Amino acid sequence: MNWGKKLMIGMACFMSFITCMGVYMFMQPDDYDQKYYEKGLAFDKEYDKEQRAVNEHMQPTVSIVEKDLKILFHDNAKGQLHFIRPSDRHLDKTLIFNNSQVAVPINQLAKGQWQLVFEWGSNGKQYLYKQEMFIP
Repeated sequence: MNWGKKLMIGMACFMSFITCMGVYMFMQPDDYDQKYYEKGLAFDKEYDKEQRAVNEHMQPTVSIVEKDLKILFHDNAKGQLHFIRPSDRHLDKTLIFNNSQVAVPINQLAKGQWQLVFEWGSNGKQYLYKQEMFIP
């Protein structure tokens, strides 16, 4: 076997590797937000809400008490809480609340990592707060 055959075999192996990786890449499910354009346009508003929550120290207190996830707001609040599961979007949930205390039974949530997104209004102002949480 001379160097020309070795070079051709090497190139063929490399080309088949690239082809296999391309096919594998296109077989993977789409993992992006379907509404990315609308969210991009509303980014400034969301950023202002997040900064308002931090600057005014209005972040809710989240704790696990017995078998409940307890959420306490500083003032009476009305809004919604999004439970986002990074590993499986089919487990995502939304909870609407209308007072300063919210209790969510833990058995309604799968164990593991969750992202909690709070969107609420209080005293005529809108707030947004995001927090990562591990449910045991």
